[in-house]
Amino acid sequence: MKSHISTSQADRRLCRGTVDRRNLSWLAPVVGVVALFIAGCTNVESTTYRGQVIRKEVLRTEKWEAFSFQLAPSSDGKPRLLVTRQELANYYEVPVYQKVLELKAPDETDREKIRHRAVEGESIRGDPAVRNDKTDLGPWPNEEFRLNGVPVRSDAGGMVVDADEQILALFDDLSRPKVTVTLSQARIGDVLLEVSREDLLKSLGIQLSDTSAPKGAREGLRLKVDGPARVSPGKTFVLTLQLQNTSATPAAKVMCRTVSRHAWLDGKTFYFGDLGASATRSFSRTFTVPADCRKGQVFGAMGVWDLLGGIPDKALPLTLTVE
Repeated sequence: MKSHISTSQADRRLCRGTVDRRNLSWLAPVVGVVALFIAGCTNVESTTYRGQVIRKEVLRTEKWEAFSFQLAPSSDGKPRLLVTRQELANYYEVPVYQKVLELKAPDETDREKIRHRAVEGESIRGDPAVRNDKTDLGPWPNEEFRLNGVPVRSDAGGMVVDADEQILALFDDLSRPKVTVTLSQARIGDVLLEVSREDLLKSLGIQLSDTSAPKGAREGLRLKVDGPARVSPGKTFVLTLQLQNTSATPAAKVMCRTVSRHAWLDGKTFYFGDLGASATRSFSRTFTVPADCRKGQVFGAMGVWDLLGGIPDKALPLTLTVE
C-alpha cells in the first residue's frame, strides 16, 4: 500500500527542515540563493564581500619599442655606451574576486557566530588598473643614433664609442659634478642618462683616492706631450699626454688641463687619477682648429693638479704653428 502525505504534512516537514536527499542535486546551481533564503528564515544577518583574486582579465594591451643605455668599461680613454633594446607594455586589467557570504547568527555560547561561505558560480569585479612591463631584448647592434646631436652608430655588440668626446667635453666644465647625456633614435626619440664625473672615470678605469699623496709623489711626476707641431684650419688633431710617477710613493687624483687664450685650445682635461709608484699612464684629447683661425704660432700650456691643488713647477708649455 502506498503511503499518502497531505499537503499540510509536507509543509510541516519542510518547515522542520525535512527534505528528500534524493532530490538535492538540483539545488547546486543556486547555493547562494538558498543561503540567503535560509538566512532570512532563521533571522541570520548576512554580508557580501570580496574574497581572493580568482583571475585578472586584460581589457586592452599597448606595446611599443624603446631602449636604454649605460656607461660601459673602456680602456682607451674614449667613453663607451652599451645600448639595450627594449619592449615596453601597458596592460589594462580588471581583477575578478571570489564572492564570499558572511553569515552572522545568535549563538548561546559565543553570543555571535560568524560563518563564511563562497558563493559558487558568482564573482565580483574590481576596479580597472594599469600594469607596466619592460622586457630587455639584448644589445642593439648596427643602429644609427645621435649622441648629444652628433651622429653615431652602434657596433655589432650594441656599443657606441664617443669618438668625438661629447661626454668628456661636458665635464671640461669643472664646476659640473654631473651632466645629462642624450642619446636619440629616429623612431623612438630621446633617452636621457645622468652621469657623474666619478661614474665616467670609473668606466675609463681611473681610480680616485680620498687620501692625499705624500709630497714626494708630486715631485716624482714626469710629463711628456706628444702631438703635431703644425696644424691646419678646419682640421682636427690629437694631443697625447704621458704621465710617469718616478717616485716610490703613489700619486693621488692627478689630472692635467690645457690653458690658452685661444678657446679651441683651452680647457681640455686629461684624467690620470691615482698613479702608483713607478707607473706610467697616457690620456689623449682631440682638438679642432677653427676654419677661420689665423695662421701663425699659437701658445698655451699644460697644467698639472692633484688632490692637494696645482703643481706649477710641473706645467709644460704648448706651441703650435697654424699653417
